[in-house]
Amino acid sequence: AMESLLQTLSQSYDYIILDLPHFWQPWVATACQQATRLMLVSQLWLKSTTHAARIMKVWRDQGINADMVSLIINRSGAKFKEAIEPEDFERVCGAPIRHYIANDIRTVGSAEAQAKTIMQLDKSELADHIEKLARDIAGLEGGAPAAEESKGGLFGSLLGRK
Repeated sequence: AMESLLQTLSQSYDYIILDLPHFWQPWVATACQQATRLMLVSQLWLKSTTHAARIMKVWRDQGINADMVSLIINRSGAKFKEAIEPEDFERVCGAPIRHYIANDIRTVGSAEAQAKTIMQLDKSELADHIEKLARDIAGLEGGAPAAEESKGGLFGSLLGRK
């Protein structure tokens, strides 16, 4: 069923982003094996590091090349009781951290209060991090802006792209 769904979606969309559950089921394995890129979102605390390392090991055991995996740190800058250093996270996971998403509660709260998305608000560190991640997903990280990029930034054009 997952293979059929992915084939159908790929006929209509340039990018398919799946938010997969943390439990390992055959359909999750199929989705990971069919992906051209995998993004593992984690936090810099001990339990998340252990979980991320376990997932990376399963992917390696299934023949998924670590080069196609991007490690993303969510809630970057947050103070955790069992926090670890980014270098330790990379060492344990066996891959470099590619992106950081700021722990910007004020921006999230402001977006909620104004019934807007984070990208619709004035410039923020969180919006910058999301924009950089979107550019990486689109293969534009470090390059010139895409010709079809709208006034709303690349994130907006990724969402509207067919």
